[in-house]
Amino acid sequence: MSGRTACGYIVAGDVRREAGAFADGFLETVMCASPGPDGEPCGVCDGCRRVRGHVHPDVHFLSPEKKSRVISAEAMRSGLLAAVSSTSFCGGWQAGVVKWADCLNEASSNAFLKTLEEPPPDTLFLLLTDKPENLLPTIVSRCQRVDAGRPGAGLSGGDAEPVLAALSADGGDGPLARAAAAVRVCAALETLKERAESEIREETGRLAAESGIETGKDEYDALVSARYREYRRDLLVTMETWYRDIAAVKCGGPDAPLKNAAFRDTIAARAAALSAASCFANVEAVEALAVSFERNLPEAMAVSAAFDRISTGSRAGGAQ
Repeated sequence: MSGRTACGYIVAGDVRREAGAFADGFLETVMCASPGPDGEPCGVCDGCRRVRGHVHPDVHFLSPEKKSRVISAEAMRSGLLAAVSSTSFCGGWQAGVVKWADCLNEASSNAFLKTLEEPPPDTLFLLLTDKPENLLPTIVSRCQRVDAGRPGAGLSGGDAEPVLAALSADGGDGPLARAAAAVRVCAALETLKERAESEIREETGRLAAESGIETGKDEYDALVSARYREYRRDLLVTMETWYRDIAAVKCGGPDAPLKNAAFRDTIAARAAALSAASCFANVEAVEALAVSFERNLPEAMAVSAAFDRISTGSRAGGAQ
């Protein structure tokens, strides 16, 4: 990477998945001590291994510190800008990685912008976000954007099963059936919340063991909250694709391409029992649920309200 001008990159995608994987691969290329003939990282040197373990002394991370999901100007200055302005530990490049960069507020964005305009030599910045549209336009104009992948692919495997079971249950379209579906979805959310905390506990414990870096309570809580929000978003995508599949069959016929093709017969039956207007209203109900979550409304109340709006089209219901 010698001779390259330091600059910033907006890496758009799922921060923990596609965007994070791209950032790790990019940083391995930068920090590799024995790159291949085409500049590809060797994958085995100390620099590559430290990047993959997130313990490289010249790679500095910044994430939202509190459950408010805001990166403050003080955190930006003391947690990232001061680090990249110091002498490189390994004598080469330094990198600043801002995770969930859309959580920068105006003050922290402006503090970062000053350094981005005149970066220290041999320094680069990676801004990881699944909401690049929320970044300050002046930052966007000074960074190269990389689309690492579409965020929010939905739950998969065993994670998706309880949600799809709740959505496909043929318990009717009455208040009891709606309440039962809401309870099952809330139970799935609790499971995802427990998984998020378990994963963060394991990851911060491994970080402490490998590098001696202890994670403070505020940062730990913020990491758990961020991980859970990712899982919750995936759950919402799973719900939305279910109702979009029903709308697709209603409007495009029984051979319409489906995300949940394994449930084609059930989806076709629901589509037959619903009007097109009801199909699209169901999608809107899930979108409204996402807004309720972002406003930090009580989850159980928000989920219950969403299912009160949804027409299931199951056999015990009727044409809507």
